[in-house]
Amino acid sequence: MRWNRKRRRDSGFHWLNEYTLRYYERTGLVASPPRSESNYRLYPQETVRRVQFIKRAQELGFSLKEIIELLALRATPETPCADVRTRALDKITAIEEKIRVLHAMKNALVQLVEECSGQGEITDCPILAQVSRCARHLLLTLWGYPHRCFSFVVS
Repeated sequence: MRWNRKRRRDSGFHWLNEYTLRYYERTGLVASPPRSESNYRLYPQETVRRVQFIKRAQELGFSLKEIIELLALRATPETPCADVRTRALDKITAIEEKIRVLHAMKNALVQLVEECSGQGEITDCPILAQVSRCARHLLLTLWGYPHRCFSFVVS
């Protein structure tokens, strides 16, 4: 079955923004589809499945660059499953690092909120004062260079 814009709702493609689909076409993630006599794009079912794969991989945290690599692996039958597993394990490690950074950021914010009574003038706000003093050190801390300005270190 072929799919065109008029039948998008019936195809399982209703959730996809048409600009996203055009971007995928421009970048080569999906092939440009043939067109009908009235110039509508006619997407083969394989394209629908490919886009679903792309969106599911994005939901798991893979970037488009990583998805292109996964698609290339998938298209090579002699590729061992271990190659895909390694990429998934690498993604898990990256996600765990992001979680560590987010926890450290949360802890720093909790500490700042505990130091602020919420009373007084905005010019006396301890949260804004601390952020103003230490903003340049935050990125260094998040990148693993210890700095005690926000009293946290990502470990």
